[in-house]
Amino acid sequence: MATLAVVGQLKFPELPRSEAVAAIRAAQDIDFPPCLQAFEQDSVSSYTMPYQGAESLRKTLELKYSIARQGGLTFTGDDEVFLRLSELGPELVTTITTDFDGALHLAFFRYQPLEYIGCVVMRDATPGQGDPPPSWPT
Repeated sequence: MATLAVVGQLKFPELPRSEAVAAIRAAQDIDFPPCLQAFEQDSVSSYTMPYQGAESLRKTLELKYSIARQGGLTFTGDDEVFLRLSELGPELVTTITTDFDGALHLAFFRYQPLEYIGCVVMRDATPGQGDPPPSWPT
């Protein structure tokens, strides 16, 4: 049974790390081993699962990622994730994140039933300069 995380006045279910990793492994098009490795190595036991419509999330992320690119961040996997989010339209999706190997990994899932959609890796285009990538583009 899922536990609930309280965020402000809202309560969201939590996704156990083991279930997130299992969903990533179960994806038939697992073409992104770094994402699997990042979440396998993460030390948290669960992730809060806020959710929103896939198409709405795609539009928000396209704008945020565009701004972040101007700030010197690079993204890998975003085109594929944006395509899949477009295909899902109004279906609910959730995103979990972890920092691994100098990058922020964002895994996207269909909310119910839980199904891995894809992963985006965000990193600083100029390694060794500045702080780790901000978490706001999620």
